[in-house]
Amino acid sequence: MAYSHHLTEDDLAFPYFKKIIPHAPYDRLHEDHQRFVVLLDQIQSAAEAAALGDHPKENLAEMNRLLGKLQEMWHPHIHIEETDFNKDEVDRALSHEEQAKMNQEFAQHSASHSGPDYLIVPFMLYNLPPDDRAAMERELPPIVTKQLIPVVWKEQWKSMQPFFAFRLALI
Repeated sequence: MAYSHHLTEDDLAFPYFKKIIPHAPYDRLHEDHQRFVVLLDQIQSAAEAAALGDHPKENLAEMNRLLGKLQEMWHPHIHIEETDFNKDEVDRALSHEEQAKMNQEFAQHSASHSGPDYLIVPFMLYNLPPDDRAAMERELPPIVTKQLIPVVWKEQWKSMQPFFAFRLALI
């Protein structure tokens, strides 16, 4: 998911926003994304090696070191994104219709580079603050929010529940 999210930002969002929010440090954000991918791959390799029993203590220590490095990079990165692309900034630059069209394009791009839907959609939805979640739910077809997520897919995404930033009563 992180890969598709960053691809969508690098491929679509940043080129689009450069025209209307020119002051953001796009090169830095793109470089951060490239470093995140390397770190995530290294973390995955360490986790797989530990799971195979290949020096698990050393691999877990390496994974912990890499996660710390990722956390150090993440906070400054997300601060830039939340500062330069906040709701007020985007509202000044784009009409609500333009934002809806842009969000649809971003969602399609992200979906084409991620999967499976039964994990990705609940993870994205349930990690949004309540107001943003409600807005996203309005954009999704009712079959997704009323049938797929809470009924058909629930058993498949239920194990992710501890990782949701915002807990829901239906969980």
